Amino acid sequence: MIRKQSSSSEISVQRELLFTSVGIKGSGAMRYGAAMFLYNVGLVNKDMLEIYRICSKYDHENPLELAMSQGITLPNLDTKGTMEPTS
Repeated sequence: MIRKQSSSSEISVQRELLFTSVGIKGSGAMRYGAAMFLYNVGLVNKDMLEIYRICSKYDHENPLELAMSQGITLPNLDTKGTMEPTS
């Protein structure tokens, strides 16, 4: 996997897109695009990326709920809302 250096502002934008509200038209694709970006910089693991892929065509499907039901580790967030790298 290629790990790219990204600015904190771009990571913040992608994080916001990752948590786009469920049910908004096109939100599944927005979340998946953000998950791909964050995966490429090492902030989302491959299992979580797959959950976002599965949910990408279903705007009303909550990927976090699906991940929890599958026992998949969610992206780590600290109290400031920044993401920690995943392994």
